[in-house]
Amino acid sequence: MKITIVGDIMCEPAVLEAAKRPDGTYDFAPMYEKVVPMFREADYVIGNMETTLAGEELEYTQTFFSFNAPDSFGTAAKEAGIDLVSLINNHTLDRGAEGAVRTMETLDKIGLPYVGTTLPDRERQGAYYFERGGVRFAVVSYTYGINKSLTEDDPVAKNLNRLAVFGNIVCDEKIYPTSWVDELYPQLERAEQNEIRKQYQLPYLPVQIDGIINHEKVDACFAQMAADIREAKKNADFVIFFPHIGGQFNTRVGKFSEYAAKVAMEAGADAVVASHSHVLQRAEYVDGVPCAYSLGNFSMCPGFYAVEAKHLREYGLAAHLYLDGARVEKVTFSFLKGVYKPGEQQVAWPVDELYEALTSDTERETLLREVTQLYRIVMGKNLPEGPLQREYLLEK
Repeated sequence: MKITIVGDIMCEPAVLEAAKRPDGTYDFAPMYEKVVPMFREADYVIGNMETTLAGEELEYTQTFFSFNAPDSFGTAAKEAGIDLVSLINNHTLDRGAEGAVRTMETLDKIGLPYVGTTLPDRERQGAYYFERGGVRFAVVSYTYGINKSLTEDDPVAKNLNRLAVFGNIVCDEKIYPTSWVDELYPQLERAEQNEIRKQYQLPYLPVQIDGIINHEKVDACFAQMAADIREAKKNADFVIFFPHIGGQFNTRVGKFSEYAAKVAMEAGADAVVASHSHVLQRAEYVDGVPCAYSLGNFSMCPGFYAVEAKHLREYGLAAHLYLDGARVEKVTFSFLKGVYKPGEQQVAWPVDELYEALTSDTERETLLREVTQLYRIVMGKNLPEGPLQREYLLEK
């Protein structure tokens, strides 16, 4: 049996614009065309949908930091072969409680299940259950926090799986990129410097470090998470913990992420697969439990000048859990790259297929160099010699 999990499925301005058709509708199917065969090989596919489906009345995505996609964004994910999406991430409330509710209602209509949030008129669901090959699975999904807050007694707030109370910042140490702007305009405020960076398309987003664990503010949330996992373990043969954690644009795993994984595994999680960092981070076995701290992006806005190119944010991983019954037989990863051509939709390519499709030796060399760099980050060693592979084994 094979369970495939992908990272952040995003709908930023360029992705949205490329999907618009002359008749005013939106078609996101091209994003998936190169991975549909991979999805069809799996018995179940899971991804993180990092946007709301809040309706055109609440304005579709206009900026890099607040997301709302047309309903067809969800339809395309389902038709490509994704079976379950996590809706709990820092963008869950980008269009407020109203937008979060409509997102869930829309996915219900589409027939695409979700985890991490529950409609306010329903009993909160700590896990989503599904069955394949006689094995009962549970997926538990939590986020480190949410960009916008609600009052704690709001019906929507009660059904959001969070690892921190509203208003708590867990990634509060930041490293800002430097450039000639800092040297020429040291007296300016950071916001003013960023306006100049934006004009010259220089990176200005900080690297975040999730190295702070404020136990006073998070312990109750972690206790709820652990309780959800323990309950899921009672009712399922195999529990996947799919959290939204990690320092953004940081290839290093922080203390908060390690703590979240530790608590989850102690509670009974059989696999930990995370997203949010928008870059790849290491994967490893911890006491026999596979743990991937960041799958990176399935789709992120091409040419996003707010981050440095060295972060390679156009790459992501597809994690494949191979199981014999409820036992992990092996774990493999497929490296994916989002390829963008002006005027066309960004497409997620498996790197082995992309390498064969490239006609330029320079482009091939660049791809090989970047995959080599990323393989070392994820696996902690050199890329195996020979042609690029569709799947790479995570060794115990």
